[in-house]
Amino acid sequence: MDPIDELKRALSRTNRSAFHGLEFDLASIEKARKALQDWLGTGWTERPSRDLMREALTRFHATLRFENFADTRLVCFGCTEDCGPLGVLIEDAKRFPRMLECVDEWRSEPRPFRRCYGALLGSYFRYNPDGDSVPASGRRNWETLRTYLYDRRGSLRAEGVVPEWMLALKEHSALLTEDACDRYAKEALDGNAESFEDAQRRLEIGEASWVIR
Repeated sequence: MDPIDELKRALSRTNRSAFHGLEFDLASIEKARKALQDWLGTGWTERPSRDLMREALTRFHATLRFENFADTRLVCFGCTEDCGPLGVLIEDAKRFPRMLECVDEWRSEPRPFRRCYGALLGSYFRYNPDGDSVPASGRRNWETLRTYLYDRRGSLRAEGVVPEWMLALKEHSALLTEDACDRYAKEALDGNAESFEDAQRRLEIGEASWVIR
């Protein structure tokens, strides 16, 4: 038999038997995967459950402060959530600016702050400031959020791998200005939608966003 063929057969037998009898702790693997996602900042628009967000919003509404990082991030995700009698946080003239002050307390820790920033960015794209039932306070707070996100882009830097959404935000930072969509409108008139589609895909901008409209 040709030595090369014999080597191939031996390698094939080794591959088939390499993991025979081994058992893997899938729960631990999944936990490690999620931890790596958090560290890299991937999966950044994956919203928590509505119940968790509302519980954190209720606590913040009562105390105007956060007990921990988990509540901070939950409220960043849920600030556009309708909480019934408590209303929508981004439409609260008093509590929404206070919430941003509390989020700022994490700026000295880039990775946690990055996670809060990503949640707020998703809320910024999600909230419709021009809706028929949106109060003036909602529009003002949304504009405050826009400025906040633009001004704090430099606080996202941390050692290690840069998440894809941060690279995309750098390229599409105009979305955080008053002229958010001018670039894409001009390009569309020339029959070019590539930049817009790139922004929508990499920043995970939903179809219901004011950006799409």
